[in-house]
Amino acid sequence: EFVQADSPTTKVGGQALSKFESVTHVVPMLSLGNVFNQEDLFAFARRVEERLPNQKVQYEVELKLDGLAISLWYENGVLVRGVTRGDGETGEDITQNVKTIRNLPKVLHSEKYEIPRLLEVRGEVLMPK
Repeated sequence: EFVQADSPTTKVGGQALSKFESVTHVVPMLSLGNVFNQEDLFAFARRVEERLPNQKVQYEVELKLDGLAISLWYENGVLVRGVTRGDGETGEDITQNVKTIRNLPKVLHSEKYEIPRLLEVRGEVLMPK
């Protein structure tokens, strides 16, 4: 009763891939910087305020979760490619892997907004323990 028809566990896999195809990112996929103490945090805030004079700056803070940084490419709202960050310039094509992630949209829908012909979405894939 708990088996779902679209579960990857119901499919027989092929041979393991010995190498993933390399993909060059159109725009480098960089990491976020870290701060480890209050002094570094205040220095960051000063730099932001210096670059945005006369503007009210607000911050939002959230827990940092480590996962796998990926880039998803959609054409006409359809997922066509998933790529790892790799070294920031070049990643690996993991399209077939990301297509098995159940809550990752394979097709984008919107009644309110027009979906661009080409769209890249970047984020982290997390696997809870």
